[in-house]
Amino acid sequence: MCKPIQVILILGRKPDGCGIHPELINRCERAIILLKNTPEYENIVIISGGKTVEGLPSEAEAGERYLRDRISSVKGKVTFIKEEEARTTSENIVLTQKLLCEKNIVPEKLVIIGRKSQIPKVRVLLWRLWKTKPQNVICMSCLDTAPFWYQCFDVICGSIISMIDPYDLFFLRRFKKIHRNGKTNGGA
Repeated sequence: MCKPIQVILILGRKPDGCGIHPELINRCERAIILLKNTPEYENIVIISGGKTVEGLPSEAEAGERYLRDRISSVKGKVTFIKEEEARTTSENIVLTQKLLCEKNIVPEKLVIIGRKSQIPKVRVLLWRLWKTKPQNVICMSCLDTAPFWYQCFDVICGSIISMIDPYDLFFLRRFKKIHRNGKTNGGA
């Protein structure tokens, strides 16, 4: 008898300085705990995140390396899939769904792991962008190191904007650029 498929989607996080960001480490640790507690599933872990810092591995590559170094205590087979193109939460969702379709994977359970303030937006994006809804979707929140004002913006405005602009073609992409540029130049 085949085991039901559980897909764990870990949303990437831009590297912190010279290595993997603490938020991504926290998400990977949450995935390991989940894997240890769900041996009844065929587990597929997708780490989604593109190359955001020149000279460093993609967010997906960094996450997969971290997981592979620590996964030995998990019973059963775990399949890793890297999605290395996404640069926004919308792209994480769209490109992960595309990967699953290409590989003919239909999960019974989809677990999405991201930062706390991102989860409301993730739920909206799933509703707007995921064509075939899995039977069971769980969104797990983790460490959120964004400034408080950004967390508030993400929770309140991110969800609303995602209904209007689910592909991040205008609002959120430009907001992130302003936020990052302000941070880079000593502001915000």
